[in-house]
Amino acid sequence: MKRSMLKRLILGACVMASTAWADAITEKPKESIWTYVPPTWKPQDAKKFSGSVELGDQQHDGTTSFQGASGALSLKYEPGIYEVVQTASFDYLNSEGTVSKNQLKAYTGFDYFFGYRIWGFVLNDYERNPPQHMQMKLRTGAGLKYDILRNPFWKLNLGVAALNREQESTEGLTKHDEVLSYRLLFKVKSDATTYNLVGFYMPSLSNGSYEWSVDTSLTFDLTTAIALKIGWLYTYNSVPLDATVSKWEREYYTRVQLKF
Repeated sequence: MKRSMLKRLILGACVMASTAWADAITEKPKESIWTYVPPTWKPQDAKKFSGSVELGDQQHDGTTSFQGASGALSLKYEPGIYEVVQTASFDYLNSEGTVSKNQLKAYTGFDYFFGYRIWGFVLNDYERNPPQHMQMKLRTGAGLKYDILRNPFWKLNLGVAALNREQESTEGLTKHDEVLSYRLLFKVKSDATTYNLVGFYMPSLSNGSYEWSVDTSLTFDLTTAIALKIGWLYTYNSVPLDATVSKWEREYYTRVQLKF
C-alpha cells in the first residue's frame, strides 16, 4: 500500500515537472533591460501629444537661501521617428516685499531618429533670474545622441552638442562664447514609479570656464492623471558672469503633477 502510494506520488511529481518544463520551453522570452526597441511611426489613431503641469514648493540654497513656489509645464508631440518638446519652469519667492528669486526657464527641442540608435537634435534653452543678477542666458545649437538602452521600462542615452551661449547680467555685463554640452539621461519606469536623472557638463571652447548640473527626481503615480514628484537639482558655474553670485546653487522641490 505504501509502495503503491509512493509510486503515485513519484508519477505525479514527474508529470508536474514535465508539464512545467514544457511550459518553460514554449513560453515566449521576456523583455529584459537590454532589449532595444527602436522608434517607429505610430498608428494614425495612437496618442501622439502628451504633457503635464506641475505646482509645488522648493527649498533653495546658494546665493540666497529661501523656500518658495515652484512649477513646471511640459509638452511633447511624438508621432514616431521624431519628437518636438517644449518645457518651461518657474521658481518664485517674495518675502516681506522683497523678491529673492524670480527664475524662468524655457526649452524647445526637436529630435530626429537617423537609425542605428543615433538621433540628431537642435535646441534652444533660455533662462532669466533678475533677483540673482541674471538678465538672460541663452544657449542654442545642435548635436547627436546615442541610445544605449531604450524600451518601455528603461532609457539610457548619451548626447553631445555644440552650442552658442549668450549671457547678460542685470548690471549690463555681457559674455558670448561657444561651449560643448555633454548630456547623460537615465530613466527607469515601473507600474507606478518613475526615476529620472539628467546630467550636463558644459566646458567653454574659448576659455577655461565650465558648468555642470545634475537633476534627479522620483515620480509616484497616484492615479492615471495625478502624480507626486520629488526632485533635487544641483548646478555649478566655475566663472559666474556676476562675481557676487554663488558658483553653486542647490534646490529641493516637491510638486503635484497633472498629466494629460
